[in-house]
Formats: sequence, C-alpha cells, structure tokens
Amino acid sequence: MTFISSIQEILISYSKVYNLIKRLKEEDPQEKPSKIYQIISLLNNNVHGYFLIKGKNGVGKSTLCKELYFNNSYLKKEYKMFVPQDFTFIKGTVKENLMRDDLSKFSKLLDIIPELNTNLSEENDLSTGQKAIINLIRQTNFEAQVIIIDELGANVDENVRRLIEEFFVEYFSDRCIFEVTHLEKGIVPSRTITDIIEV
Repeated sequence: MTFISSIQEILISYSKVYNLIKRLKEEDPQEKPSKIYQIISLLNNNVHGYFLIKGKNGVGKSTLCKELYFNNSYLKKEYKMFVPQDFTFIKGTVKENLMRDDLSKFSKLLDIIPELNTNLSEENDLSTGQKAIINLIRQTNFEAQVIIIDELGANVDENVRRLIEEFFVEYFSDRCIFEVTHLEKGIVPSRTITDIIEV
C-alpha cells in the first residue's frame, strides 16, 4: 500500500465518520437512544471505568469507536485518545512512522521495534506486534481522559501484550477506557471490567 493510497483511505474513513456524526446530531436521543448515547451515559456515571465493546464481525464496533472519538458533545477531542485497528504505514524511517519527537516515556515499547533510524520500504518489514507498538506510540495522548482502543491486542504475542499492559498501568491507570476486543479480559487484564457493551 502506497502512502498516497493510505491517505486516501484515511480521508474516505473520516468522511464516513463525519456523515455518521452528522446523522447522530440530528437524532433526538429522547426518541431513539443510540448506542453512542448509551455509552456516553455510562461514561458520565463511571469516569474511571473500563468498558469492553464486543460483537460479531461487521456489526459496527470500529465505527462506534470513531463516533465516540469524533463526537465532541461530551468531551473535546484533545482530551481523548484513539488507537485504531488499522495501521497506516509510511515509507521512511521508524522514527518518521512514530510521528512524534519526545519518546522518553516509551523506552520499554521501543525495545520491541527496529532502531529509530531503520529505513522501512514496505509494511511487511514490520511484524504485527511491531505495528501495534508503533500505532500505540503514534496515537498516545498523555492528556487524554478517555481512551478508545480498537483491537490493539489482536494477533500479538504475550510479550507485546504484557508491555502494552504495563504501559497503560503506568500512565493511564485512572483513565476511562473503551476497548473493542474479542478477548475475554482485554489489553489491561489487571483492571476490573466495569461493563461489557454488546453491539
């Protein structure tokens, strides 16, 4: 996948999300409570909760995550963090793929991926676990009060999962997390699950 086609896919995705949110704003939540309003209601009552979002493939779990992230009616986007399932590859160095300068808080995660000056010519140069780590580092917002995770732990080995969990425990132990997962316990199994949301 080229960089241009990746950007095109992102723009198409954003367009779909924009249209969904536009439709969402036109709905009267008193007449027809949607899943997003139900989630926001849960959030208002559990500001430090840990929610798992589950459902069959194709039912709209990823779309729901994007709605939750882009909907500013309950919290501005700068106080949210979204780690999407899709990984957008950039032809260049590992550092360019990380898209951030300050890496001081990611030392353990950096041990999993190639050295920062390593040139990547194609997405296959990275393992699934390395893509997950790069995605997480790229999307991390330490100011976030709400964290939305879409299948971050899918198809990664136990070592990568353990490092991701340690990262969340260290920096986001008191934040609200919504996570799409097919796993029983989620990416932070040491945290108590507040509720499971079926989509």
